[in-house]
Amino acid sequence: PAPTIDGSKRPGPNLYTSSVVALKSDTGKLVWYHQQSPHDLWGYDASSPVMLINTTVGGQKRRIAAQASKGGYLFMLDATTGKPVFPKLAITKQAHTKPTRKGSLQCPGPLGGVQYDPMAYSPRTNAAYVSGIEFCFILKVTGDVQNEAKFGGVRSIPSDQKPYGWFDAVDMTTGKFLWKRKMSTPMGAGAAVTAADLVFTVDQKGYIYAFNAKTGKTEWKANLGLAGAAAPVVYTVKGKQYIGVAVGGSGLTASFDFGPVGSHFFVLTLDGKKIVPAKTAPKKRPKTGK
Repeated sequence: PAPTIDGSKRPGPNLYTSSVVALKSDTGKLVWYHQQSPHDLWGYDASSPVMLINTTVGGQKRRIAAQASKGGYLFMLDATTGKPVFPKLAITKQAHTKPTRKGSLQCPGPLGGVQYDPMAYSPRTNAAYVSGIEFCFILKVTGDVQNEAKFGGVRSIPSDQKPYGWFDAVDMTTGKFLWKRKMSTPMGAGAAVTAADLVFTVDQKGYIYAFNAKTGKTEWKANLGLAGAAAPVVYTVKGKQYIGVAVGGSGLTASFDFGPVGSHFFVLTLDGKKIVPAKTAPKKRPKTGK
């Protein structure tokens, strides 16, 4: 809903904004909706992909629609009805204070607790792997509701703010954390998990991590040189497994100096060459097949 910060001109819940909806694929008919933040004043749209998970809860088979929101919660809904299977789980610090003219604290801030990055799920561990951003802001209403570019207010960073991040595993049989890892940078790259019980992600300083999917222990990491803002992909060619990862950050990376920006794509494998960290984007696109 807009303007974001000042909701005085848009009373009510502003239905279907900041929501997960289920539609009939053949007709477009609404089946159910789940509004995560009625009358949203913080920009907590449901921007990351919804993941459908088949699991067992209390001895019964359940199909869960899981979505990690910019509001910093993981929602775990029944895929058929939209009703919560488990209570929403806070991934980040929560301070959803109504914006005022003097200014009020917003946690997570407008970057969101979980941005656009996808979760990963392993049927071996029955866990979903979620990356999070811990970065609070001050919101101040200005009364300028005509200019949507200003959101009806302004945002500023508290002087004592030191942003960091999380990388967590959530047990989808209980709706609780399996393990949590505090990270030195905001995490916005998402995750990929393998049948070898390794889960991969990239931080804003350019490090790719392989965590033990069961315990969260760091099994391996390497410096790729550029900030991560995209989930690694796992694929196999002729029986050989590869990890592909695009690094270089995003507009948000550059805006807040989270890490070095550029444009590079790495492909990793067990018997590959030594990793040489990228420093800048390539000046020319490589020829096809190179």
